[in-house]
Amino acid sequence: MTTTICVGDLHLKHTHVLPRLDSEVQLHEVERVVFLGDACDDWQLSDDAALDELLYFKAWVQARRKQGLQVDVLAGNHEMPYLMDMIDPGTHVPIRGLVKQILCDLDLKCATVVSGHLCTHAGITRVWQAAYAQNAQTADELCATLNGYFADPDKWERLLTIGPGRGGGDVPGPLWADKHELLRFPMPGVNQIVGHTPVRWLSRESVAGEAQVWFCDTFSVTPYGWPQGEASALMLEEAADGKLEPTIAILFGDDEWSNLMRARMQPAQS
Repeated sequence: MTTTICVGDLHLKHTHVLPRLDSEVQLHEVERVVFLGDACDDWQLSDDAALDELLYFKAWVQARRKQGLQVDVLAGNHEMPYLMDMIDPGTHVPIRGLVKQILCDLDLKCATVVSGHLCTHAGITRVWQAAYAQNAQTADELCATLNGYFADPDKWERLLTIGPGRGGGDVPGPLWADKHELLRFPMPGVNQIVGHTPVRWLSRESVAGEAQVWFCDTFSVTPYGWPQGEASALMLEEAADGKLEPTIAILFGDDEWSNLMRARMQPAQS
């Protein structure tokens, strides 16, 4: 039996979430943790607080890797401006150089595969695959293609295409595809695990070709600090015969998570 936990967008909530994740790792003898991107940026958090959260995340990842836990940290759309030395809404400009170094130290990937499921930040649509990855049909092939693009900054634009669901005019790409775009343009035959689109509950949707997509962005909050999701993670237990048992790990109670999130928010600056 091998056990993996997939964690959606944390957006600078690492000091709250990672101690709870440690408990799940120990309780269930988890061997691998996959973070689905968007470690960076959140509403109204100060630069100092943002840096503290990311340094905590870096220390946690490095310590757990030394202890033998496999930790995959995927890039999300909020990481890319720091890596590209650009400024987007939400970018913590005064610390962007420090953030970039932290991200580089985390050994980011664009994609990985867990029990036959392709894990990316936002997901693969068939229209993006047709435009940029025609020769990749399986989870493993798509993973290799995505990580190849990510390793070459000259090809990052292929990962950053934005569809109408997020205000763009291109095909919805693996760092920006919205949930509705994944369901409208599903990638046939490829099971996926994604974050990016906030969801109330961690959920699984069936799409074309008998494929399934897990949506895991349950830690995001509104600009006023109200949780948009249940603060859960996806745990996948794979038996020796390949049978897969998914479990939803609820890390906080509703009131507890709501109170924590409202307490961490600072008033908007006038």
